Amino acid sequence: MARRAAIGAPRAERVVVGSGRPVERVRDREWALAATGFWQAHRGAADTYSAVVAEWAGMSAGDTAWDLYGGVGVFAAALAGDAGASGHVDSVESSRQAVSDGKAALSDVPQVRFHADRVERAMPGLTGPPRVVVLDPPRAGAGRDVIDAVAAVGAERVVHVGCDPASFARDIGSLPGARIPARRTPCVRCVPSHAPRGVHSVADVLTRVHRCLPNATLRIVDPASRECWDGDWMSVEADTAQALVDAVFALGRSLRAVVAASGETPIAPALTSVLFVLAARGECRQNELATDLCVSQSSLSRQISELVDAGYVFRTADPDDKRASRIRVSPNGMDILRETTERRAERLRGMLEGWSQEQALAAVTSLTQLNDTFTASVQQRGPRI
Repeated sequence: MARRAAIGAPRAERVVVGSGRPVERVRDREWALAATGFWQAHRGAADTYSAVVAEWAGMSAGDTAWDLYGGVGVFAAALAGDAGASGHVDSVESSRQAVSDGKAALSDVPQVRFHADRVERAMPGLTGPPRVVVLDPPRAGAGRDVIDAVAAVGAERVVHVGCDPASFARDIGSLPGARIPARRTPCVRCVPSHAPRGVHSVADVLTRVHRCLPNATLRIVDPASRECWDGDWMSVEADTAQALVDAVFALGRSLRAVVAASGETPIAPALTSVLFVLAARGECRQNELATDLCVSQSSLSRQISELVDAGYVFRTADPDDKRASRIRVSPNGMDILRETTERRAERLRGMLEGWSQEQALAAVTSLTQLNDTFTASVQQRGPRI
């Protein structure tokens, strides 16, 4: 919001307490900022990001770099420090207030030149060609035009910092088509800003980046502890994941065909599944069962009504909430489940005549792990209404 407000009409401000100029410190340098300006929410983030960008930029004495969407020049300061007095850094930022604050903080670093302009307008006039380009766009991302322009300048290294997984993945996904040399191995460092939602975001962006750049090194950096996690975040290849999806759906079709042909139970297979899960969980509220089954509460409500009418499920008032009810499997329902389990086991044992005990146990382990993974993913998103 600070970026958006910076390019709009000036707003009336009144300092209630203090100077109205908060001071932030990164490494050995201080920035006196406008109270309405932008700064990282996490207190350790700016220092961590600065170290990451400097490390990956790999600037040497005399190098030229572009710091696009540069804010108050935190990255520009780090780049200039490594480039030395003979180097040059162009920092582009659309917020004039941020540029003013950056110039004041870096007044003793003449090799940094600030530009108060939009990135796409400023790029043609920057000193070039740069050896390094750093991008730290707002949540909307840099966009294809800027990515193409960055690729066209032929920088040896491009360091992209993204704060939104969707736009970041979209920008990164544009890189191969933008003729970034394939011989270089891109690296991605992500910091989840919210938990557990942020963790899903990190997993999502890593998946998207891996699809676009299968040779990328993926890393998560914790700004508080400075700990890094490298390695095989995407240890399962895309083709293998697709083959697994196909196998799961094929197994589901086969099981439905087997159940339909056997005529095992007097009730529909879907209702039998509800009974199985309810029996395993025990007495509970209907919304809790919906979460376990990964189905909507409205769909489950219809199924529970059928089971109650058939005498396989008991439904009673919830003593803690008069508006809610609790459900449990009735003795008749338990009898149906026991008979169904025995028939299914005997039938499947006959079908597995050519299997060894070790193969059957390995299948149980793999299917259980797969089910746990899918269930956990759905439950973390919350039940559907």
